[in-house]
Amino acid sequence: TFEEEHPKWDDAEIKRVMLDPNRTPRRVLFGKEWIQNQKSHGSCNGYAASGSLSKARFLRGFQDKLKLSGAFIYSLINGGQDNGSALERGLQVIGTHGAPPESLVPWNMIYPKQQPANAKAEALKHRGLKCYAVQTRQGFRTALAAGFPVIVAAQAGRNFQRLNDQGIASADSGGGNHAIHCDDIRIVGGQEVYDTCNSWDV
Repeated sequence: TFEEEHPKWDDAEIKRVMLDPNRTPRRVLFGKEWIQNQKSHGSCNGYAASGSLSKARFLRGFQDKLKLSGAFIYSLINGGQDNGSALERGLQVIGTHGAPPESLVPWNMIYPKQQPANAKAEALKHRGLKCYAVQTRQGFRTALAAGFPVIVAAQAGRNFQRLNDQGIASADSGGGNHAIHCDDIRIVGGQEVYDTCNSWDV
């Protein structure tokens, strides 16, 4: 787990990092061009994983802004049915198979038989060599402050896309039913909020 290998930061350290004037907020670093679109399939887990992997590459020095394929990742975790998947399976695919460029395996190729013969070989060029499960809220906050993209299951209910003038949505009650990746922590009006990236082209 993340917590086993990374000491959890306390609240004061997280706040210090987030308010550092020399730190570039992720919403500035990652603009709208990073947003992907899963379109009509239930492949959100694949896209949350591919988005996180794409951004992790960029943060670690690959400046090509390559978008990786969420459809490819989903094709290896959907069990032949387009009905969603568990977050852990996305992490397993990232670590074992990686993901090819989205230009090679676009949104509508969610089954392996639809994909080009070289998709798996291209995917191996882009793997998450170490993926962690985060077990605690403090571990989640520490990971974000330390610069790790984090995949979460959010409740996509009535409030999910109802953003106020600061781009913040109110919480919906219920368990997670939609995978997204979380990029950053922001402090707005003294309150901690999370910057997330959806896969509905918004």
